[in-house]
Amino acid sequence: MLWVVMFVVLATITSTLLFLYWKKNIQQREDFIHANLALAKLVSEFTVFPLVFDDKSGVEEQLSPLFKDPRVVYLRLDKGSDIVSKYDPYALDANLPAGLENREWVWGGRHLYFKVPIMQNDRQLGILKGAFRLDELKKQQWQELRFMLLVLGIALMCSYSLALSLRRFIMAPITRLEQHTRLSADKTHSGDLLLPAPQTNDEISRLYEAFNLLMQRVQQREAEILRFNNELEIKIGQRTEELRAKSAELDNYFNYALDLFLIADFSGVIRKINPQWQTVLGYATAEMEGRPFMQFVHPDDWPKTREAMRILSEHHPMTDFVNRYRHLDGAYRWIEWSCIPRDGLIYAAARDITERKQAEEHLRLASSVYQNSSEAMLVADPEHNILSVNPAFSTITGYGQDEVVGKHPRLLDSGKHDAEFYQNVWLQLGRTGYWQGEIQIRHKNGETYVQWLTLNNVYDDDGRVIRRVALFYDITEKKKTEEQIWFQANYDPLTNLPNRRLFADRLQHEIRKAKREKQYLVLFFLDLDRFKEVNDTFGHRMGDALLVDAAERIRGCIRETDTVARLGGDEFTVIVSELADVGDVDRIAQAVVDVLSQPYFFDNRHVYVSASIGIAVYPSDAEDAEDLVRYADQAMYAAKNKGRNGFCYFTPSMQEASQKRMLILTDLHSAIPRGELEVYYQPILNLQTGAIYKAEALIRWRHPQRGLINPAEFIPIAEEHGLIRDIGEWVFCQVASQLKTLQAEQQTRFQISVNVSPLQFQGLDNCLAHWPVYLEKQGVSQDNVIIEITEGLLLEANDKVAEQLLHFARNDMQIAIDDFGTGYSSLSYLKKFDIDYLKVDKSFIFHLAADSDDLALTKAIVIMAHQLGLKVIAEGVETELQRQLLLEMGCDYVQGYLIAKPMPADQFAAFIQEAR
Repeated sequence: MLWVVMFVVLATITSTLLFLYWKKNIQQREDFIHANLALAKLVSEFTVFPLVFDDKSGVEEQLSPLFKDPRVVYLRLDKGSDIVSKYDPYALDANLPAGLENREWVWGGRHLYFKVPIMQNDRQLGILKGAFRLDELKKQQWQELRFMLLVLGIALMCSYSLALSLRRFIMAPITRLEQHTRLSADKTHSGDLLLPAPQTNDEISRLYEAFNLLMQRVQQREAEILRFNNELEIKIGQRTEELRAKSAELDNYFNYALDLFLIADFSGVIRKINPQWQTVLGYATAEMEGRPFMQFVHPDDWPKTREAMRILSEHHPMTDFVNRYRHLDGAYRWIEWSCIPRDGLIYAAARDITERKQAEEHLRLASSVYQNSSEAMLVADPEHNILSVNPAFSTITGYGQDEVVGKHPRLLDSGKHDAEFYQNVWLQLGRTGYWQGEIQIRHKNGETYVQWLTLNNVYDDDGRVIRRVALFYDITEKKKTEEQIWFQANYDPLTNLPNRRLFADRLQHEIRKAKREKQYLVLFFLDLDRFKEVNDTFGHRMGDALLVDAAERIRGCIRETDTVARLGGDEFTVIVSELADVGDVDRIAQAVVDVLSQPYFFDNRHVYVSASIGIAVYPSDAEDAEDLVRYADQAMYAAKNKGRNGFCYFTPSMQEASQKRMLILTDLHSAIPRGELEVYYQPILNLQTGAIYKAEALIRWRHPQRGLINPAEFIPIAEEHGLIRDIGEWVFCQVASQLKTLQAEQQTRFQISVNVSPLQFQGLDNCLAHWPVYLEKQGVSQDNVIIEITEGLLLEANDKVAEQLLHFARNDMQIAIDDFGTGYSSLSYLKKFDIDYLKVDKSFIFHLAADSDDLALTKAIVIMAHQLGLKVIAEGVETELQRQLLLEMGCDYVQGYLIAKPMPADQFAAFIQEAR
């Protein structure tokens, strides 16, 4: 302690002297700077007039006192960029401090550098720079330091003397007293606690006296404590026994009680639990004790559990608190708590209320379902008296609860069900306790609705019926919807006739019935002739109206027991059943044909169509529905081929023709990949010049088994089944390639006509649009190809067809109308679509003779074509007379066997070479 005091005193003196030395040092430096700067500024003022007059000798004279001053080691006076005077015996000019440019003075290692501006009337004439020695300043500082060290030494000696005195007269007696006190504290009794006092009359001797007086009193208190301690030990022993017995009783209750007990601290750590927790949560006691109970609490219950802990931490008890604890299997159990905070711990009693919570939830759910269900619910006693109904019951029936409670459910009886119906219901309910089905009930307003009813009996433990529960909901709209859906699925929405699905079902049914009763069944397959023309000409609205009228007319021709169906488009079927013989079939078919050929009147105009009917008979023609429909369909096509507006019976030859068509279709699919198709060319002669530079491209099919097949056999099949587009594309590409070769060999210009089916103009991909581009890529001029179309295409042309024809014309591809005169023509179409050629059908040429009608018609066609600026090509020319008559009437070109038959490309090339 003494040395600490001494150290503190010395540190205080030393720091004080250092501070004084530092302050003195600073003051000396400032005085040195001020004195020398004042000298420099004074000298600089004396140089003003010499500088004004550029008198360097005058400047030197004014600065000479400084040159002689031993403190000055460097001087330099600048005027602008000129050095007026310079004194630098130690070569300091090259190493001036960098900071001098921005400051008035700067400390160096051994010098004080300064810079003084020389001013006259706020105008700077020059700058005086210099440096002073620091030897004088350092000498003064050293003298001051020696003085301070002397004072410090004296203070050190005084401090040491003072410390020795303190130790002898104060610290030693106090230390002895301290040691005696420690020794007395370690003794078991106080017999020798007194300490002799020093023979001085000061504070130390009085301290010893006070200590001895204290020790005497301690000895007295010690005796009293020993006596009290003996008495206390006896009482503690008795109390300990009582507490041990009570603790054993509490431990038994804690460990074997059915309730849950838990002790935790306010940080939420479980200190102790009873074994019942393992039964409830599945965790062993060691797995829960020492862990925060929040680890077991359901995350959704954390906020309210923390709030409960906050309340308990404020020393408020809590009862009926409920949260969820996680079971070992991951499920959660509901726990209800009563907690008391005491002595820094939380004492909690709890119980598992999971089953109660589940029961409450089931009751709440049942009540919610009962009150909010869209199904009507009715509860009655075993005698059928209504006890309760839910809101949906009132909504569905119109009766409020107060209007039905205590009454019999028969108040809902609609009268639509007989007594037997109800007897069956109650019989099944009594036997199985359950019944379900449709029932019609009467609403409070008297209307009847269809309900889906479910009845259940509720039994007690003895198996006796205690309640009857009825659930029902309105299915009136559902029944209507189902009927509507069934109708839409089975009936044509336009004509309200059975559709293909219902027709097939009824046909199967009627065949089974005819077979069972050994009767005939007749199937009509009916198609309206030229209905598409009506649709395209007058629009779909009128076409739909015609179909509706046609359906009514057909229905008027048959019995109510027969079936009329619409399969789609303009196709209808009629099932005539229960025929003992087929004698009336002709009459029915003719009646249908006649009634459908009558004019239809729409929007102040008459429309005419006819019908073609195919007839197949069960069991004469077929015994199953599929064959019967197919044969009737084949017969219908035969009726159309005979000229339409009539009917035709199925014959085996039709089936043979159909099979032949199917074989052709099957082989036609692979004809192109197998290379079986060929392009033939038939030359076209210019009547005026006799030259041949045109030809028509004609397709031929060389079948590996059947040989050469006539195009009239397979082209209609290709058009019917969508193969014509691929065939037409192949022909065009072949023509382009062979035309390029032919022109290169013959060194002359040719035109080849390519027939285009109307079906090639249909479809979304517009497959013909790329033909002009394809010709250009092949190096063939676009005007070398003529597109041949039929009159029917122009008559039925829509905007897409018109645009494609104009597209050909814009690309210099000419258009020819094939078989002109055999269809329905319009002169306006000839001009509208920029037609170039008319090809007169061979039917006009075949009987061509002088003064014949065909001659007059052909001549009229030629004259009309020339008037319209069109060229004429006559087809089927086989005699010299025909050629001569055509030449005389001014026909431009002829084509036929008289000129040449169609031939393959190589023969055609040789033919042209020979003709030239």
